[in-house]
Amino acid sequence: MKKIILTLLMFVFCFAKAKSEFVIDTQNEIVFEIYELTTDGRKLLHKGEMTYDKNDIFIHKQGYGDKGCINKRLILWNDFGLSSCLYTESEIDGFGMSIDKDWDGFSWEWFNHTGNCDCDEENYKEGQKNPEFFQKLQGSGEIKVEFIEKDNKKEITSFKFLSDVTMRLELRSFLIFSTQYHILIKKGSMFSFK
Repeated sequence: MKKIILTLLMFVFCFAKAKSEFVIDTQNEIVFEIYELTTDGRKLLHKGEMTYDKNDIFIHKQGYGDKGCINKRLILWNDFGLSSCLYTESEIDGFGMSIDKDWDGFSWEWFNHTGNCDCDEENYKEGQKNPEFFQKLQGSGEIKVEFIEKDNKKEITSFKFLSDVTMRLELRSFLIFSTQYHILIKKGSMFSFK
């Protein structure tokens, strides 16, 4: 009888462990893949999953006075970072998100407020312009944002990836050669500042 119980416990433990590799179940968890683009296609550099808290987010202000934004950056792996420069506005019509390697490179992915999503997200109202749903301008990708309101202005506090989203990065060296990367942020990942 003990062998049967131990076998069952081992099966449950192994199943739970295997399941946890595929299901994102914490608020501040991000799953990603980093690729280098080569002449032969994409070469996988790293496949990662990380749990983080607000203390892992680097925050610095860019610009002057009320016209500036707050850049929020999370290091994913080996100096590759995910960031967004956020403004406090009365209406959020869109936002930019980028990746970098050691604060270097060109990357800019824009997300427009559509109010729609091809998702089964809680609180989504079909046929209405939902304030929290955004779609990637170039390529595919959907994100749900959370925000707080203060003084009649909105501030984004988190991004939930409703689909896999590919972020592009180009690093230049000697003004001629460049290395290109893709970071794939997996569906269900959270980029949160709470």
